[in-house]
Amino acid sequence: MSTEPVPPQPGKPMDLRVQYSDTAAKFAGQVVVKGTREEVFLEFSEGAFVDSRDGKAVLPVHSRIVMTIQGANRLLQALGKVLADAGRANTASKKGEAGDKGGGIRASLPKI
Repeated sequence: MSTEPVPPQPGKPMDLRVQYSDTAAKFAGQVVVKGTREEVFLEFSEGAFVDSRDGKAVLPVHSRIVMTIQGANRLLQALGKVLADAGRANTASKKGEAGDKGGGIRASLPKI
């Protein structure tokens, strides 16, 4: 099996199999977003707490992701689709229509 990245072909969807090196999930209630002209930094935390030693608020970061601007734009598109789908599912369930039946909201990777 080759581990070399396959260059995407513009406008052509890729058949992609997701393979996890670590299946542990971490909850993130807070995300700190920073960026430069070339990269976006996402720092994830469960949430802030007050340090009993000095009384100051602390935001412990458990994961940090660095993305290219292009990758961050694809993430933005995917998040937008998931949130729009979730909004439609919530609206449908409030109207008494069939919404999400426990299968979750699925999003596909945007075309690159």
